Amino acid sequence: MLYGYLWVLTRLLTRLLCCVDMIEWNISYFCVRDKFVERG
Repeated sequence: MLYGYLWVLTRLLTRLLCCVDMIEWNISYFCVRDKFVERG
């Protein structure tokens, strides 16, 4: 039973980390794009 809880927790944590990584990547992408748009 304990292992089941640990497995679910690790799955949720990895999913959260992946979401955070995607959000940060999107933010950096939009920042870079805005800089290029300003120059153009």
